[in-house]
Amino acid sequence: MEREWIKASLCARKEGKPEPSYETFLQQWNSAPLFTRLNRKRKMMAIHLYRRAGLRLVARRWFKGGCDLGLATLLEPRYVFSRLKMQMLR
Repeated sequence: MEREWIKASLCARKEGKPEPSYETFLQQWNSAPLFTRLNRKRKMMAIHLYRRAGLRLVARRWFKGGCDLGLATLLEPRYVFSRLKMQMLR
């Protein structure tokens, strides 16, 4: 959630608006329609799983890392493939 708050603060700053406090951000976040909240949770979970997969794969925990990567791909394939593509180009 803090990552999303930082993104919202950066967007507000770019638009010349005051940055929202964390409490204000949470109120706005929780007042969104149900579908929007579920979609946000899906994306946040995919990012979390992708990062955890990376840590597990580096630690040679192949099965759990592969499961995390697979779940992240199911939840948000565009994110996973764009990240993998960027990492392959390094």
